[in-house]
Amino acid sequence: MARRSVALAAFRGEEFLAAQLDSILRQSLPPDEIVLSDDSPDDATRQAVAPLLAAHPEIRYIRNPVPLGPDRNFEQAISMTTGDLIFLADQDDVWLPGRMAALAARLPDPDAIAGAFCDSESTDRELHPLGVSHWRNRGFTERERTAYSGWTQEQRLMLFLRRVPAAGHDMAFTRAARELLLPFPALPGCYDSWIGLVIAAAGTWELIPEALTLFRQHGGNLSGSGKPDSWRGKLRQARESAALNSFSWNAALYRALEERLESHVPVEVLRHLQDRRAHSEARAAMANSPLRRLRLVLNELLRRRYFRYGRGWLNVVQDLLLRN
Repeated sequence: MARRSVALAAFRGEEFLAAQLDSILRQSLPPDEIVLSDDSPDDATRQAVAPLLAAHPEIRYIRNPVPLGPDRNFEQAISMTTGDLIFLADQDDVWLPGRMAALAARLPDPDAIAGAFCDSESTDRELHPLGVSHWRNRGFTERERTAYSGWTQEQRLMLFLRRVPAAGHDMAFTRAARELLLPFPALPGCYDSWIGLVIAAAGTWELIPEALTLFRQHGGNLSGSGKPDSWRGKLRQARESAALNSFSWNAALYRALEERLESHVPVEVLRHLQDRRAHSEARAAMANSPLRRLRLVLNELLRRRYFRYGRGWLNVVQDLLLRN
């Protein structure tokens, strides 16, 4: 049987980490090891889980003398795993008992570049459901979820190029994928998008439609993507994205993907990545004069990139009306 490793990155996790570790240790198919990389500036997190560390030698605890930041902390945890299958875990969540078994069943060959992901149920800090799934907030539609299993590999890749439906806290992947994923590029906040895109381009993702993770929202999460969506929230995000010119970040991400995958994927896949990067570069250049912005918008419309890689007319409106 494939050896199973959990990569868990912690930072000031004293309030919820013990509950998460307990849910992982109680899985119907338990892990062979848990690599816990702690980025906390004090000893409170270690003290909170000290009884579990003493009772479970399969937990490997690493305290970082200098904080690494979220991406490098996860990178370190992943790099230290020794298993055939690697499961990512956030410190705040709770896993339902059959989660590891369900994901492992979708990854029968550790030597293939492959991953699996499930949905998660957003909850408040006491784990009361908020009535929304993570996939819904990520824009992963019911139609896409239903059709996904029958899609070709190219169709699945195009979904990931529009939006990565998988989140780090719901992912598992093979040791072969790990070798291609590391090291992460030097882009802040990229790790789950990077993992999602590398495996979508060079391998395959399988999905489990059930919510097998309780995705706890408590105000201190690094990601707010588990909170109920609204048009007001989407408008705010669109304004922030335009103001911060996040399209440059996306362009850098796709440049890094091209460099990493050049010798690992077919030419057709590289062309898709290059086209996706070109769309991000065009949107990044729209921060200049209104006249040039209009020309670029028209060009992206003619190339159909707004519809191939984004939200179509919503992104057109964002670029025309929400830019400073």
